[in-house]
Amino acid sequence: MPRRKGKIIQLDLLLLSHQGLLWKWLGSPGLVAVWLAPPCGTSSRAKELPLPGEDEPRPLRSVECPEGLPGLGPSDSERVAKANELYRLTARIWDFCCENDIVVIIENPYRSFFWHCSAIEHILRSEQAIVVQCDFCMMGGSRLKRTALLCNSDLITGLAVTCDGSHEHLPWKVQEGVLATKLETAYPHQFCKHFVSLLLQHLTQKGCRDGLNLLEADPANSSGARVVTTQAKTKRAASFQVIPEFRRRIRWTVPGQLRSTLQTTQWLAPDRIPGFKAPGAPALRVTPLLSSATDVLVEVPWNPQEFVAKARLAGHPRHLCLGVPPALRKAILACSKQPATKVIETRAAQSRRWLQRARELQLAEDDFKAKLPEHIRSSLRNKRILLFKEMLEASHYADKAVADDLAQGFDLVGHLDLPAGWSADFRPAFLSLKDLSQLTQETNHQVIKEVEDSSQFLEELWQKSLDEVSKGWSEGPFREQDLPQGAVVSKRFAIQQGNKVRPIDDLSQSHINEAFGSMGKIELHDIETIAASAILFLRHAGQGLLGKTIDLKSAYRQLPLSEKALNMAYVAVKDPNSGEVRFFRLLCLPFGAVAAVHAFIRVSLAICHIGNTFWHLPWSSFYDDFTLLSTQQLATSAEASACLLLDLLGFEFDRDGDKAQPFQEVFRSLGVEFDLTDSSKQIFRIQNTAERTKSLIEDLAAFQEQGASNPKTWNRLRGRLHFVAGQLSGRLPKGFMRRISDIINAPAYVRRQNQASLCAALQGLRHYIAEASPRIVRAQTSETVYAFTDASQEGLQGLEMGLGAVLFNQEGHILCWFGIVLPHDLAEKLLQGKSKVINELESIAVLLLFILAREFLRGKHVMCYLDNEAARITLLKLTSDSEALTLLSNACALLEQELEMIPFYARVPSKSNVADAPSRLDFTGLPRNCRFQDQVLLAEMAKLVNSLVGRGA
Repeated sequence: MPRRKGKIIQLDLLLLSHQGLLWKWLGSPGLVAVWLAPPCGTSSRAKELPLPGEDEPRPLRSVECPEGLPGLGPSDSERVAKANELYRLTARIWDFCCENDIVVIIENPYRSFFWHCSAIEHILRSEQAIVVQCDFCMMGGSRLKRTALLCNSDLITGLAVTCDGSHEHLPWKVQEGVLATKLETAYPHQFCKHFVSLLLQHLTQKGCRDGLNLLEADPANSSGARVVTTQAKTKRAASFQVIPEFRRRIRWTVPGQLRSTLQTTQWLAPDRIPGFKAPGAPALRVTPLLSSATDVLVEVPWNPQEFVAKARLAGHPRHLCLGVPPALRKAILACSKQPATKVIETRAAQSRRWLQRARELQLAEDDFKAKLPEHIRSSLRNKRILLFKEMLEASHYADKAVADDLAQGFDLVGHLDLPAGWSADFRPAFLSLKDLSQLTQETNHQVIKEVEDSSQFLEELWQKSLDEVSKGWSEGPFREQDLPQGAVVSKRFAIQQGNKVRPIDDLSQSHINEAFGSMGKIELHDIETIAASAILFLRHAGQGLLGKTIDLKSAYRQLPLSEKALNMAYVAVKDPNSGEVRFFRLLCLPFGAVAAVHAFIRVSLAICHIGNTFWHLPWSSFYDDFTLLSTQQLATSAEASACLLLDLLGFEFDRDGDKAQPFQEVFRSLGVEFDLTDSSKQIFRIQNTAERTKSLIEDLAAFQEQGASNPKTWNRLRGRLHFVAGQLSGRLPKGFMRRISDIINAPAYVRRQNQASLCAALQGLRHYIAEASPRIVRAQTSETVYAFTDASQEGLQGLEMGLGAVLFNQEGHILCWFGIVLPHDLAEKLLQGKSKVINELESIAVLLLFILAREFLRGKHVMCYLDNEAARITLLKLTSDSEALTLLSNACALLEQELEMIPFYARVPSKSNVADAPSRLDFTGLPRNCRFQDQVLLAEMAKLVNSLVGRGA
């Protein structure tokens, strides 16, 4: 599948261990549909076709003998038997999906013997079975490929289509000894798009909500949407919908004659739907409902005036303050709205409460730990597990099981069930435990060989490994002959982090990470969470903020492994004195295990929730870093409360040194610097540390000096660059990076042709990183203005080009507007031999409005509504396959930065776009006194067109 968009996972479903993985996947939360394409090779009728000059393929089945013809040879008999086993598995999956209300589709060629096999005939006789014929040539395929689709939902009827004979087909002939059936395996794009549309319609009818609608988002839980609150530079914003596309959606019964004419979605005049009232709507979108012979879904679009009013009501997504977890939000509001004395009293009372409870539980704690395995007892010797459990219960924390899991130790392999309170996000294990055990001997040998050949950081790795033994974090060193049967060995290597050497345990090479799967989505409290929290705090506190971080010491080593994980927790280290490879058995979470990430985050989020709930601590957690915000009045009590909580639970943290700084207006967290100096003015800054910036500039310079030709080196740099660029003002660095990536990842001859462009982009990126201002975040909800733009291109030669724009203020008054049709000489110059430039025109309309209305836009939140997705997405991504769109989007980004405006590019449906009329010279209702004059507009337009033509775009 060379053009696949998703990850491909290969399983051998004839193996019981792999079937076990499959059933685990099928039981994952959030699964809504399963598509099955059982192998049809042994059931194909194509084997009845003769191959000229070849041994004729022999049919293996018939209608009379669908389970296999008698007298097959050993090889063919084995192939048929294996296929039959998969067909029986298919039937079991069908039954499972029907029992669990999961849509399931089974496909095979229409004339395949597959449909005659007993396991499948059993399905066909069931009441839920619906079978349709789909000829792929009607869905973008090149041959007359007749496919039967079997489904347990009537959504499949939307894929029922037979060839109408209006087009030619490629032949089903043999090409160079290859059956054409092997060349016609991919699903046409049109087919995939139509199926997804049908599935979405089906889910909507079942009551599923659109998680990308910002107006329906839960402000407390929309962590994915926090980027729109903090204005992080990310293309994720493109996926969010500010205003629903339609004013109303309703199921409606229509006469049978009308319903019979509706096979697909159509736009109809309102008077075509008997009894339906839609005043002001120019047209209705009507979709036949697959489950009914009389009902349709009628969707009523907003008229332009309604959409403008709705846009003003919605405002700018920045004002929504999304992405602050519920408990953290409550803590922030308590600290900002309650008198400081009351918050201090609450914290003191909670401290007394839990100190008393800790004393009361001490004997029970000791008895509880005495029954734990020795290595777990040692790891948890200073921790209060029973107190932890009671705090989780009292705070109504969803994932209460984390305390029991902590006491049992954490596994390294298997599937982690969905923790209570987490969003479903299934990440499958790719290996079964049986697969892992079969690979162990070979991978152990490979790991030992690589460690034998290693020569870097030998002294440091060996000493750190011995130090871990002395601290009770591991056991050893052992010789190879001392390892128990089935022990899994991972390689330990080191990385340089500043002046420190950090050991990493490579549990990917030993396949342990591949044998771990999870059901829940990790919700990290990242930089955007801290920024969103500060915004919320400042909006309610009415005073400046301070911040600090609390760092857990050797965080992963504070959590134990389970007993069954110990045999998989051996690491190989080279003894620098003897040159021999020795082995250490880890007793705590390894730094390098996927399972360890989930385990530690579960624990840190639980601690964070307890602090939010009882002590009103406005803190967030990112792995082992807790970032704490406070007002000046509450700073002392906040720090004391946080330290007391960690002490009560027995988690060690840095109390002195660089990682134990007091509350400050300028503090570091998660590798960046937060500057709260002007927070009393509702403004703060986020910037990269000087060390990070210097290091990255030096590495970029070295990369350029080496020829800038190694994709692997660039991809490593790009990860760091994305992080750094996110903390700079403006969006241009992302554009530079995409341009560099496009060239470096292209074939060698393309890189040679674009060497000058590559060097210019690298130089521009280095200069920008060195000189750019910090990212400024404004908490105040300054005035929002609403920009609607549109373009049109019509006429036989596409020379009738119109541009329109209308800018509203928050009260709905029009600040300025324009509408113009370009002279033919400008239109011809823009076309440059092309037939369509509508995407470019849509982008030009936005840029022209930015240029002409700059004084209305300066320092404002700007909602930009477009009805052209190519232009909108390019304005967000700053890059496109079209050089012209890329140049126009970068010009808009420069003006965004110059005007210090905060834009959000949202979608408006064409039928609801108030700028559509002026782009066609319809100025009804638009005030003359705030229209930009045509000569001013044409002068700017001529500059833009000449610039594009001059750049060859």
